[in-house]
Amino acid sequence: MFEERRFWAEIEEEERERQKVIDSERRRMLREHSQRLDRFMPYEVISQEDKDILAQSNGQRQYFK
Repeated sequence: MFEERRFWAEIEEEERERQKVIDSERRRMLREHSQRLDRFMPYEVISQEDKDILAQSNGQRQYFK
């Protein structure tokens, strides 16, 4: 029983680390390609964090509908 809990705890930790890498790369790509993505990102789909990154990378122009 203890080994099974440890196994699942390790799986959950690996998943958290994987998600951190994915989020970090998503933010990096948004910053890196913000000029080309501007006005093409669907407003309803992106998060507020993504909107803030786009606004910051594009000279503080707010990202609205």
